[in-house]
Amino acid sequence: MQADAAWKDNLIFSEYFHGDNGAAIGAFHQTGWTGLIADVILRRHGAVRAPGDVLRDLAAKRTRQ
Repeated sequence: MQADAAWKDNLIFSEYFHGDNGAAIGAFHQTGWTGLIADVILRRHGAVRAPGDVLRDLAAKRTRQ
């Protein structure tokens, strides 16, 4: 996947970590709890717009047309 141009810049998150040494184990993907928490952090700090804000903007654009 890291060789694919569409995916090469994306980080891969490990879903589970070894308790003693912190090594990444288990599922490697960008979904699940790790992805959810990453999304919450980004939204909390304003790096990603909240879904409600996006929907309000879309509705406002439609009423202006």
